[in-house]
Amino acid sequence: MKKWCLALALTVWPAQSKTAVKPHARVAGSQARPSISDEEIERRFREKAAASAIASEDFRIYAQGGVATIEGHSGSVQHKALATRLAKSAGAVMVVNRIRVDAEARRQAAESLPKGRRRQQRRRGETRDQARGEDRGERYH
Repeated sequence: MKKWCLALALTVWPAQSKTAVKPHARVAGSQARPSISDEEIERRFREKAAASAIASEDFRIYAQGGVATIEGHSGSVQHKALATRLAKSAGAVMVVNRIRVDAEARRQAAESLPKGRRRQQRRRGETRDQARGEDRGERYH
């Protein structure tokens, strides 16, 4: 009986290895490719940055294969985030943000997190008056 089970196991085991899950193969076109050149990504980023709130910042951008790398120093966490969004909108497939933010700016951002959002968030179905707390009960019944 033991010999029979061993023989069965040895015949089934190679069959399982043939049907085992193979590593993921790349499908043609599955990787995102930039639709524009690296120089064009850099040029568009510089144009967008010059017309935005980060115009005064001295950020450097390098693009290679559609991946934009942004370097520099900033006094605002928001400017770092804006630089990433601008690079994406300039045509970058991926953005590596190496902008360093001042310690004071990081501290201020950390302190403001518990306070929540600045603008009051509306719930679905609420009117503007209800969202502002101006509903006196007279208009909406």
